[in-house]
Amino acid sequence: MSIKRIVSLLLTVTGLAVLVAFWAMTAVPHAQGAVNASPFLTEFSLPQAGSPRNLIQHDGKLWFTDAASNAIGSLVVTSTVDYDFTFYPLPSANSEPYDLAASGNNIWFTERSHNRLGKLDITTGNITEYTIPTPNSAPTGIAVASSGVWFVEQAGNKLGRFTPGTATFNEYPYSQAGGALEDVAVTSSGTLVWMTAPGVKRLSSYNVNTAQFFDIATASFGVPAYTPSQVALDTAGNPWVSTHSGVVGRYSPATVQFFRWYQVGEANSAIDGFIWQAAGSGNQLWFTESNTGHAGQLTTGLDGVTLNKWRFPVSGSGLYGIVAEDDGTVWIADSNSQAIWRWSPPYFFSVYLPSIQR
Repeated sequence: MSIKRIVSLLLTVTGLAVLVAFWAMTAVPHAQGAVNASPFLTEFSLPQAGSPRNLIQHDGKLWFTDAASNAIGSLVVTSTVDYDFTFYPLPSANSEPYDLAASGNNIWFTERSHNRLGKLDITTGNITEYTIPTPNSAPTGIAVASSGVWFVEQAGNKLGRFTPGTATFNEYPYSQAGGALEDVAVTSSGTLVWMTAPGVKRLSSYNVNTAQFFDIATASFGVPAYTPSQVALDTAGNPWVSTHSGVVGRYSPATVQFFRWYQVGEANSAIDGFIWQAAGSGNQLWFTESNTGHAGQLTTGLDGVTLNKWRFPVSGSGLYGIVAEDDGTVWIADSNSQAIWRWSPPYFFSVYLPSIQR
């Protein structure tokens, strides 16, 4: 049988169209070098040297932390040529603003180097700082709930709560030494706080009513423990975690495995941007890989079965914060390239290879 006939038979038997991503041949102008470009990617370069890291959407604007500029920044976009960056400098130099969360007229943020929480009043532009009781605690992740402003201390190895009404702090020593706490999320009731402890490869919860920690190793039977990075909660309050191994997982206490894992990126790709979004009756996870410069999406059904999974090159490296709008528009903070990316549906072109027939 001829080679041509074999190829024809193979393509005919499969009967499947092969989906391939089509990228334009022209490179996007880029501060750190050219990458595969896409007509669905738009780069909004910062007007000054900066390093946007974590990103949220609030009050019709994108807000981000910028350690290099020592500021909180905002971006308003009306078109690809009409957009505006605004920066709110922190009172003290080299504060290293790290993570941020929003509530009402306030943007709350952590200052990793200066051991403080900060509050930006978006109406007046005024910034107020509050010193954390534990010296050199290196606050990282932050979340706002009805029970207060919650944050984790990477060096202090504590979970902290700030009560705005009384301007007081409460700190809760983490149950494991060397936790190197990174991210935090709070349930809608404000009574259960989830956090990642990459130093000991654990996901942990803190019950506000019982004042107790509960630790779960980020592993399953036959699977070594992963180093967790970010935590995101779905509408039922179930935690999802990202890891530095290109794996994301959902905590499933009703199963013998405890976690259901999904390989979405390369090993050591470092998923440092991670959010959950409802997808009909299922789950949609958006993520960024800080080591590889890729972003992607994982969609699962309520039964946990993967419905869709893909990733796409955005930049060289240094991708962190990510947010997704209801219309499908995705925003990504690019620390190394000093830019914010807008990634619009359908995200990439899809074409089908024709079947070869005799």
